[in-house]
Amino acid sequence: MEEIWKKLEDRAEERIAKLCGEIKDFAERNQVKRFYIGMSGGIDCAVTAALTKRAGIEVVAITMPFEADKVSTRKQGVDHAQKQCDVLNIPLYKVDISQIEPLITNGCAEAEYGSNPLISAESRLARANILPRVRMTVLYYAAQCGGGMVLGTGNLSEMTMGYFTKWGDGAYDFDPLETVTKTEVFILAKHLNIIPEIINKQPSADLWEGQTDEKEMGLGYRDIDEFILTGRHPDAAVAAKIKAVIRRNRHKFTGKEKANTILEQLISS
Repeated sequence: MEEIWKKLEDRAEERIAKLCGEIKDFAERNQVKRFYIGMSGGIDCAVTAALTKRAGIEVVAITMPFEADKVSTRKQGVDHAQKQCDVLNIPLYKVDISQIEPLITNGCAEAEYGSNPLISAESRLARANILPRVRMTVLYYAAQCGGGMVLGTGNLSEMTMGYFTKWGDGAYDFDPLETVTKTEVFILAKHLNIIPEIINKQPSADLWEGQTDEKEMGLGYRDIDEFILTGRHPDAAVAAKIKAVIRRNRHKFTGKEKANTILEQLISS
């Protein structure tokens, strides 16, 4: 695997040029004036914004905090998003969505049909998934008002594990990172003027306090990426787990043709 990681490092600029070309081609074919992107302060959105900026396409960034005053990592995310946008020289707008989630959850909790409640048992994950769906609504509203399109920021590793919210961060018009593994995202970040604070922090969707990507998926990104890049893993249990996850999450891949082709090849290998 070390040879593969080194090859990715050596070809970083070539990969960046290819991704920028794909962004520019999509924009030209679809007459896109500008792209709108959600900026969480994470590495995927930072790299996506940097690639789009380098491609010469206008980028409008929106950070959408939820109760950032109560969770330090969320406030940190807003600060990192602002710092990164300053470095890239792109505008960052702030839309606080803290009041929206309670309207939805409280409304559902109060809804009844006769004596039957709509929600009989609350799910922490279902509640957390409201946030990316609200954020995507904000992005599409702003994009339609501004005559633009929405950029996705999900990478191939997340897609492989189904680690995205259907019709939330999994909804977009174009995603430059659809065929890029998480390991490669970190490699590209070093060539795209991404701030150290973003590169060095542990990946997290900040769905709840203390939540991290790898902890929730139950696998490290390096393990996932090794399987994606080689079609196998030294630990058969790891390979089996990833294949099972891909099969279970097939319903999430509607409209993601490139990623879907790669994943179908992986589970048939």
